[in-house]
Amino acid sequence: MTAIGIFIFMEQKKYGLIPLFLLAVLFLSPFFDGARSDYAVLIIETLTFVLSAFLVFSNKIKKTLLDFPIAIFSGIILFSIFFTLYFNASFNFLFLYITYILLFYIVVSVYSQQFKGYIYSGLAVVAGVISILAIAQFLKGLTPLATFPNKNLSAGYIAAVFCLVSGILFTRPVNSIKKIIYFFVLIVSGIALFISDSRGGIFAVLFGMSYLFYSKFKIRGLLVLLLTALFIFILIPEKTILHFLKTDRDIYALSRTKIWKSSLNIISERPFLGTGPGNYRLVFHKHKFKGHTMLARYGKITRFAHNEYLQIAAETGLLGLAGFLLILIVIFARCGKVPAVSCALFSLAGHALVDFNMHLPATMILGIFLAADVMSETAEENIFPEILKKRIVLILLIVMSANIFNFIVRPADAEKYKIRADKLLDQDPVLAVALYKKAVGYSPNDYEYRQTLGELYYLTGDKIASLKNLKKSLELNPKNPFALKSMGQLYFNDGDYGSALNLFLKSLEIEPHYLSARHFAARCYEYTGKPEAALSEYKNVIKIKNYFSHLTNLSSYEKALLDMDVSQTANSSGFLKLKLNRLSDAEYDFKEAIRLNSGNALAYSNLASIYFMEKKYDKALEYGKTAAYLEPNDDLHVKNLILIYEKMGDRKTADELRNKSKVLFPVPPDKRKNK
Repeated sequence: MTAIGIFIFMEQKKYGLIPLFLLAVLFLSPFFDGARSDYAVLIIETLTFVLSAFLVFSNKIKKTLLDFPIAIFSGIILFSIFFTLYFNASFNFLFLYITYILLFYIVVSVYSQQFKGYIYSGLAVVAGVISILAIAQFLKGLTPLATFPNKNLSAGYIAAVFCLVSGILFTRPVNSIKKIIYFFVLIVSGIALFISDSRGGIFAVLFGMSYLFYSKFKIRGLLVLLLTALFIFILIPEKTILHFLKTDRDIYALSRTKIWKSSLNIISERPFLGTGPGNYRLVFHKHKFKGHTMLARYGKITRFAHNEYLQIAAETGLLGLAGFLLILIVIFARCGKVPAVSCALFSLAGHALVDFNMHLPATMILGIFLAADVMSETAEENIFPEILKKRIVLILLIVMSANIFNFIVRPADAEKYKIRADKLLDQDPVLAVALYKKAVGYSPNDYEYRQTLGELYYLTGDKIASLKNLKKSLELNPKNPFALKSMGQLYFNDGDYGSALNLFLKSLEIEPHYLSARHFAARCYEYTGKPEAALSEYKNVIKIKNYFSHLTNLSSYEKALLDMDVSQTANSSGFLKLKLNRLSDAEYDFKEAIRLNSGNALAYSNLASIYFMEKKYDKALEYGKTAAYLEPNDDLHVKNLILIYEKMGDRKTADELRNKSKVLFPVPPDKRKNK
């Protein structure tokens, strides 16, 4: 109803408000986290569909030289989506892609000299405000990201407008007031770029400015030398950067060459079709590399190639990259006509070589407006036949409605089933399996879904399906220590300790600090007659846990590596030493288990056993009572107390406990387990 209301309102106003809506989208999008939220995107998409329908209905949509390249690129994208690895991600991308194309044609169709002036002045003000916010954040000791998701995207946006304003001052006559404003914007945006510590942002500025100097002074050698030096700077080895910056921070984000190598591997697997738009993250797991954190090797993941051209090739194939480059070639072929705008476009294109700026709606919208500026001079009127016009409007409104429906219902979203299933893991594993099967049905190439489904299948007794899904998870992510550990537990619980140990050790090759895998490896050593190896691993588990106990702000991956009650490990170590008759060492381990977890009833019970063997019955009674208090429904603790009381000569209490045990535990423990 809102969309229809806007449509009628626009009809009454004779499209005079369209430029106002467009300027609002352009100027406001940077201030809402770069317009990356789903709600912001939906608003922009809906508004764009409505404005497009109105312009088509009014015969105001113009033809441009980009029509043919856009048609080719769009066809390639549709073909790639048809073979996508995850339909929902590609489907969502398709709506956004259509929005960007429509937005370009809307801007071209209403472009005028007055509109152009508003764009230039408005962008200068927006960049100035963003830069001032970034500087204020820096002075407060915060990361200077202004209103953007991160400082690199903020720097990339500021860099593009910096180049635009510089180009205007270099190539156009500007009145005194505007000149003062523009120079002020250059100063604050230059400061913001300097303090951003963003090499990509600096690269984007110099990339754009090099084109400006080339177009102004025709210094070709300087252009080549500058761009070569800049690109080499981007590729400086990480150790050199760390030494230069004198910092020990995690610089995974600077490992661009490794990410690019992974991207090339993805492209080589599906060179023609790609993974399908929006699916880079899904396939990156298979090609991820070691990170730089002390705790985790493979805990880092990226959704972006940090090179938009490689990402386009990875997601839509080499044909998709060729189609996109064709669009850029047509645009840049017109750049000589508008050097100021071209300078900004080159800045965006250069930044795309080393970052993922095209994935931020605010930056894409900026690029679309600049491209429309370049192409507007050759745009021509396009008169649709009446019947075709009505059909196009109807199609636009249908697509808009489908987008809204998809946003609300999310019919093909695997994640919604995963979220529902996770809430039922403990209460109803059977229903959780059914929901995860739906998630896997919609996204069969998600290794995490496969892993969890495999673990759930085992809980419900389907070992074959469990192994099948765990193996598939490892195929999708060979560096997945959790799936290896889960497979190891299957064999461990079946008594195949040799196969289990092999899988636990493979898991530890990937992540040496994975405590649960190391604990189970120790148990395998214990059960296969290698007590010293087992004790060594038990000791390592406790040592690793203590070493990393001071860390905070851990990722979910890192938390999973350390997710282990090491008091149980200390207890297992002590029990093994007890069997080896190393009583003093066992006593130390049981006390360590209690220190780590004062509620460890089994550790108290084991200590009671040691003191009983040493005929220290008072101490045995003290720890035995504590064990029974912590776990009053465990007859093992009660039976231990009976033995202690009998040894101490208190037969009355022993008989009372024996009678109580018969009431509480009428079925013997061995038969109770079978039952």
